[in-house]
Amino acid sequence: MAITNNLESHHLQEWLDSGVDEELIALNLRSLSGTTP
Repeated sequence: MAITNNLESHHLQEWLDSGVDEELIALNLRSLSGTTP
């Protein structure tokens, strides 16, 4: 599964380095910026 544009590359790398499956990352994570939820 491809990672969506919802995740910045450094956030993705941190999760991958922690051993989290790429599909779980794509389904469950999103990078936030500023105060936007």
